[in-house]
Amino acid sequence: MKICALSDLHGYLPTQNLPEVDVYTISGDIVPLELQGNVLRSISWYLLQFLPWAENLPCKKVILIAGNHDFFFERIRKFAKIEVGGQELLYCQHNSKVVYLEDDSLSYDGVEFYGTPWVPDLQNWAFYKSSYELKDVFNRIPENVDVLLTHTPPRVGKAGKVLQSSSFNFGADYGCQELAEAIAKKKPKYVLCGHVHSGDHEEFVTPEGVRVINVSAKNEDYLPTFKPIVIEINQN
Repeated sequence: MKICALSDLHGYLPTQNLPEVDVYTISGDIVPLELQGNVLRSISWYLLQFLPWAENLPCKKVILIAGNHDFFFERIRKFAKIEVGGQELLYCQHNSKVVYLEDDSLSYDGVEFYGTPWVPDLQNWAFYKSSYELKDVFNRIPENVDVLLTHTPPRVGKAGKVLQSSSFNFGADYGCQELAEAIAKKKPKYVLCGHVHSGDHEEFVTPEGVRVINVSAKNEDYLPTFKPIVIEINQN
């Protein structure tokens, strides 16, 4: 199975030079910055722009999670299930082309996916959890996962380290220790993350054999910078 991985689009919906694969994955922060604080405008953008774009991606399945900028996902989850034309807004049905995962699994064509959006440290942002809560939620990750989608990077390698020298927080490591401990125990084959835009986009292999890749599309200045990353994984 060929998988094209993206994250941190922040409203950027590329249409040129996209590889044809089996699955596209998006590891959170999809909504434009100027809309993130307005739930109704975010929903409108999601319905009228994001979903048509995702439906037209050159693949059979699109699997996404939320990120800390995606407040509207969190509000919908807390307060209501919104349906449009008999279809849940978030496309939770696993037989849809576009599937939203939130602490949930999807088995597709012999490959096990799991998605979890939670982040540390950002108490006033969406999908924040304390260290204790992160340990609990990440411990729920199954042990048979082939592709784990997270927004926060684990604190391994340089996936969570700011590598853009012009950034005010250059050199800071925002990797999540609780996630690092969880993947060391659960041993997914891949972790596809984002959140730290300029984190190392090269594959890092942990001592347990977990392959971690930061797949953010934008840099610290929110400019499209990084190409989509394609991986190939054997079906079980």
